[in-house]
Amino acid sequence: MIGNAFRVPGGSSVLTDGCFTWRLDLASYVQHHSIALPQEFLTFIEGNEFRVPPLEQEQLIEITLLVNRVLGFRTDPGAGPHSAHGR
Repeated sequence: MIGNAFRVPGGSSVLTDGCFTWRLDLASYVQHHSIALPQEFLTFIEGNEFRVPPLEQEQLIEITLLVNRVLGFRTDPGAGPHSAHGR
């Protein structure tokens, strides 16, 4: 959420590199609204030569579940990674 103006419309618009998560449209906000990114994030992506490192499926599932909780997404306990991993 930026300035209480909007919320992330869905989980598919959230990306990750295994360490950080960001909205798909982050570059547009940086370009059009001059949003400063945390130095830790910039150092991490530069250290990976601006490439997203490969992640195992289990890592992606854990990150997905965490992001869903943090962003307040409602989940269906009988669907998706919850049912596959007994969560």
